[in-house]
Amino acid sequence: MGIYPFAIGTIGWGVNLFWYWYFGAYPTSSLGWLIVRLSGLIVARILIFIAGRFRGLLRTHTVAQEMIPERFIGMKGDILAILGNGTSEVAVYDSVGKCLVQIYCILWENATDRILKVGDLVYIVDLIAPRRYSIVKCDSEDFLRAIAILPPPRDPQ
Repeated sequence: MGIYPFAIGTIGWGVNLFWYWYFGAYPTSSLGWLIVRLSGLIVARILIFIAGRFRGLLRTHTVAQEMIPERFIGMKGDILAILGNGTSEVAVYDSVGKCLVQIYCILWENATDRILKVGDLVYIVDLIAPRRYSIVKCDSEDFLRAIAILPPPRDPQ
């Protein structure tokens, strides 16, 4: 969102300098200011349109597309916040370790250790609903039981 106003300002400033170079004075009439502003707006829109066409080549776009919900099962994450009704917000990193995704989780139905704190390391057991997962604490008996019941996590590749 910040690129668009920055581009308009930078291009407008460039047109203003070009006006000064060509005419020997800064634009003082309302028509001159209007020309500078409109040229900055039009050129910025064109550049952003062109840059938007390359979105599929960007690293973040391709990483986000690969993050289908089932891939989080078997991954570990950190609890960011404890929300109401037993829901927790968990931070999970992608396989590269660069892209952080926040998901919402509740405790696994078979869990015996039901005390969670912010900063706890948790293991994602199952997908319950879209964007809702069940978790257990790592380093607990529930974690060992969840691993024994579930098949090993799939390789993301």
